[in-house]
Amino acid sequence: MTAPKTRGLLVLLFALLSLHLLVAGSSPWTASTLSFDGFRVIATAVNQNGTLIAVAYGDSVYYRRFVDVYTLNLTVLYRLQPSNFSDVALAFLDNSTLIVTEYVMGSVIPYSYVHLIDLRGGVHLRSPKIPGTDLTGLKKAIATGSYIYLLTEKYLVGFTRDLNQRTYLKTFRNTGLQVVPLDGKVLALSIETLCHICLEQNEKVITLITPGGEKNYTLYHVLSLVNLPSGNIGIVYDNLIVEEVTLSEAGITAITKLQLPILLGATSEPDYKLLYGLSVNDLEMKLAVYNLANRILRSFTLPLPYAKGDKVGVRVYDSGTFAVWNGKTVVLGNLSGVMYTLDAGFAVRDVYYSNNRAFIVGSDRVLVFQRAPLDENYTLVLDVVSEDGEKVDNFTLKINGETIGVFSGSLNLTLKGGVYNITVTTPNYVAVTFPLNLTSNTRKIVTLHRVRYPLIVHASTTGGDPAEIVVYRGNVSLARGVGYLEVRLLPGNYTVVASYGNVTLSRTLSLSGREEITVVLNATASQQKPSSPRPPAPTGENSTLTVVVYGEETCPECRRTRELLGRIVGQVYFRDIANQTFLQEYDYLYQMAFSGYPRIVPLTLVFKGKLLHAVVAGSLAEPDWRRILGLKTNGSTLVVTSQGEWMYRSLNSTEAYLVAVRGFAPASPVYAQKPSAILPLVVALAAADSINPCTFMVFAALVIAIMGFAGRRKATVASAAFISAVYICYFLLGLGLIKFISFFNWLRYIIAAAVIAAGAYSLAQSSILWREGCRDTSNSLGGAPSLMARLYSLSASIFQRINEVSRSLLSKAQKGSVVTAFLAGVVVSFTLLPCSSGPYLVAAYMLAGEDTIVSLLLLMLYNAVFVLPLVLIAAGVIVGGRILLMVDVATIRINALRRWTELALGLLLILLGVYIILHH
Repeated sequence: MTAPKTRGLLVLLFALLSLHLLVAGSSPWTASTLSFDGFRVIATAVNQNGTLIAVAYGDSVYYRRFVDVYTLNLTVLYRLQPSNFSDVALAFLDNSTLIVTEYVMGSVIPYSYVHLIDLRGGVHLRSPKIPGTDLTGLKKAIATGSYIYLLTEKYLVGFTRDLNQRTYLKTFRNTGLQVVPLDGKVLALSIETLCHICLEQNEKVITLITPGGEKNYTLYHVLSLVNLPSGNIGIVYDNLIVEEVTLSEAGITAITKLQLPILLGATSEPDYKLLYGLSVNDLEMKLAVYNLANRILRSFTLPLPYAKGDKVGVRVYDSGTFAVWNGKTVVLGNLSGVMYTLDAGFAVRDVYYSNNRAFIVGSDRVLVFQRAPLDENYTLVLDVVSEDGEKVDNFTLKINGETIGVFSGSLNLTLKGGVYNITVTTPNYVAVTFPLNLTSNTRKIVTLHRVRYPLIVHASTTGGDPAEIVVYRGNVSLARGVGYLEVRLLPGNYTVVASYGNVTLSRTLSLSGREEITVVLNATASQQKPSSPRPPAPTGENSTLTVVVYGEETCPECRRTRELLGRIVGQVYFRDIANQTFLQEYDYLYQMAFSGYPRIVPLTLVFKGKLLHAVVAGSLAEPDWRRILGLKTNGSTLVVTSQGEWMYRSLNSTEAYLVAVRGFAPASPVYAQKPSAILPLVVALAAADSINPCTFMVFAALVIAIMGFAGRRKATVASAAFISAVYICYFLLGLGLIKFISFFNWLRYIIAAAVIAAGAYSLAQSSILWREGCRDTSNSLGGAPSLMARLYSLSASIFQRINEVSRSLLSKAQKGSVVTAFLAGVVVSFTLLPCSSGPYLVAAYMLAGEDTIVSLLLLMLYNAVFVLPLVLIAAGVIVGGRILLMVDVATIRINALRRWTELALGLLLILLGVYIILHH
């Protein structure tokens, strides 16, 4: 079947509209319309130089599909008719090669084809059928050597150039993001997780594809990959860092790091050379573009209407041109700041912008805008300055690769309107190249950055321990690190000081290029002391102002606080908590001043003499700091929390001074043990906690009743719902306990008291004779001491209501309701709480001292052991036979030994409670 011609399938309306656009200086445009009568546009693609547009379209009646390639005068250069009922995607491999993916859904097993069309030679190649693979959502096509690779949302697939053989197929668990050719290899960035916590941490996977196979690297806090001017790959992180790396089968090797001025994560097309981001503030839309070649950030306020909830489209190209659209309005622009606003007259779905041509795509038409050439002459004024704002002398100016001359400070040029590539070079400065679209008289400031060379220092002891590194220029400390330091510095003379305890070694060097040195200190671990310079001892109680800042070198707020206080008070002592000694000091001082508050950096302590005048969490503005330094505290300490609260407290100034200023080791806090050290105890506590014969029989009766009412399948689902509810509730309870305990150190005394009380309760229970497996709550404490009986009587009234709700839900759950079974599990979780709180409190206290990941994993293990008996009971009841008999026998034996297990558990809990009190 061919595309209809006489019915106006393709109505080419050369409307040649003279549109006077809303721009800074009106410029004539002409527009041509490509309409599709009764068809909808499925996909579009435009080649890089903007001379060809490919359109895939189809109807919703016969589900016919067509792909047409048009020249600029909208004549059909090539036509392809894919299969009916197919989904089609398009991408240009280069300016004359089109890739078409065809996903055929009208068969028993869906399949895909890949078409390669050489538009210059009219050659059409088609791949063999690829069953079960959906290649829709084509994002990018690349060629490397004799292979091509196609990136879709679901797959990365490789072929030989003739499409005869598929050479590679990778399925993404979530979505594919980027693909980059890399010296005969291929690099892909993807998301391979569905875990919302991992997604919030920006977990990404970098896949390196080589002729010998593939290598995967999982990284966190990654936004995107970018091609750097050096030819290497840059990894863009969500902490404003771009890390230049090289990749090989041996791993990822970091070269250097670049600090971004603002957070930007999106990359330009087609080769990922620029970074950009779109933001909305009070319905004002801004586009920020960062050029990694000259490290210049451009920010544009877009004349684009916006309402909350609008879905805004954006494309930024490697050349610096961009298109942003919303609703019917399109804004076109470039890095020189010239912007044009177009009204399409219909809802815009996509926009391409190349070589002064804009292709605006709607649901059933494409508008092609062409901007007329400009013949006017304009004045270009260039002011060339250094990063300090000083004028630069003797710089060379090149325009479009041709040397214009050598100038100083500023220059005036008269040029015809058009797009120019301008390069400014001068010795000892990094050359700057930028595009300029000259459409009016323009004045531009060009900032040149001095050449900086990398200095890499490795410092360790003869025993292999990392030593502290400080780089000085004169008496000014420029950078510091531990074990390894990499910093970019201006040419000149520097002193590198490596120290470990009381052993120090200095090296002087003249930096005129890349320099890498290794320093080995003859020191042992016993000599280790805090090696950062300490302030001199004050001569009087209030004669000296000392400021100590704890933070991280990579933290912008820490740097800002250090620089701000340096301007106000002069000397500021900065403690990088990457150093383990300073981290211990930070933990101790933060706990002293901000117990119960979440930890943040920077942490700033201000001493007047030996008196702790103020302690501040977070950063403040300069007026606030000046106010703090001028206050009279009358012996108290001003405490400023991270929430902005100002209060006076009585803190131990002497202890804070000894730790922060004199470098005395703080009192040893509780540090996390190795997971393997506490794993057996966690499992033992969970096993003891899980033994509850009464619950076993209630649950077995519930499953048997559901099988009788609703059958084996319903019983399985309801059992899973009940067990899941118990697991989830206990897990959330444990998570809350861990967080609460980690914030409030004094809680250990309350926890210890509760654990000892639970142990005493278990000892009392051990004296009761268990007969039938379940106790009668009316007289189960008859043999217990009168105090325990009174305590039980008091708590019984509290849980009576919960038990009534539990019995009601259990009776309803017997009919097979999954929701009711889940709710019953929730309620039963809280009825079990009084009997199981002792082991769980101990486990929560132990896990509160562990790393977050370790504590979560051990908490999951604890609850898995806790519900394991319920899983076995459900399996025994549902499967029946021998397994059910084994469960019954085990329940009876456990019940018979209950007295002894209660005795052992009670003694263990009392001992653990005493341990918690004594061990801190």
